[in-house]
Amino acid sequence: MPSVTAANVDNVIIRPCRPDEEPLMSAIVCDAATAYKGVIPADRYHEPYMPLAELRAEIAAGVRFWGAEANGVLVGIMGIQDMDNAVASEQGGIGNVTLIRHAYVRTAQRGLGIGGQLLRHLVRIAQRPMLMGTWAAATWAVGFYQKHGFTLTAHAEKEKLLRVYWNIPERQVETSVVLADAGAMALVREKVSAEAEFAQIDAFWSPRLVAELNGQQVKFCRLKGEFDWHAHASEDEMFWVLEGELTIKLRQRDIVIGPNEFYVVPRGVEHKPVCADECRIMLFEPAATKQYGDQPGA
Repeated sequence: MPSVTAANVDNVIIRPCRPDEEPLMSAIVCDAATAYKGVIPADRYHEPYMPLAELRAEIAAGVRFWGAEANGVLVGIMGIQDMDNAVASEQGGIGNVTLIRHAYVRTAQRGLGIGGQLLRHLVRIAQRPMLMGTWAAATWAVGFYQKHGFTLTAHAEKEKLLRVYWNIPERQVETSVVLADAGAMALVREKVSAEAEFAQIDAFWSPRLVAELNGQQVKFCRLKGEFDWHAHASEDEMFWVLEGELTIKLRQRDIVIGPNEFYVVPRGVEHKPVCADECRIMLFEPAATKQYGDQPGA
């Protein structure tokens, strides 16, 4: 295969895929999907990841594939599927939408912006609100769509959307997320139930993303015990206690926060969250904030 590098990636042509390319399209999916191995639940990963017969079944179901051709060779594909579902509204959907389906770039050509070119083209030609479903554990895929203006839907929203617009097993619903463009978010966004979201959190100190706004993330988290000393060099961090009591230890003093109280830790300030009994909190912080901070604790 002719080489594709950052120097010549501007020569990529985005075009509809041809029927004679279906075996190559299947090979691209299977190659790119090796990134899922050991990341997504083991019972959801299989090889080949998308056999040719399955790809052809998706095309027969209405998925239209666009390809990225570089130096005369197909190196990436991305599908779209228009869902004309009058029943969707009755089932809790948002009406007619376009789904982004099966987006893959060959392993050797990752990181060159090819996926971004494909996505920007599909966004330009889409006539409807757009939704994208992917594995929750595929954080690189989630980040890719967020970078291009898509927003992660809340748990209740994604549960409804996956059941209305995708024909997938329940196990895949459990382990997937849905992202939406601005048009779709205006239709899908609902109020967030703290009770329902906390019911999905099994472990302590494992924040769950429940909403995003203006580059900020809203997370729910169950706490118990002690976290590490850490600081965030560039971001303030807000702890809002919903249930229980949380102590934010600073080097100079302790801040005790009770229900319906919050405290904003200034950027660059070392802190250590501590709670003897379970505490449930809401975090409000920039998307770039690292859970363990930007510098080692003492």
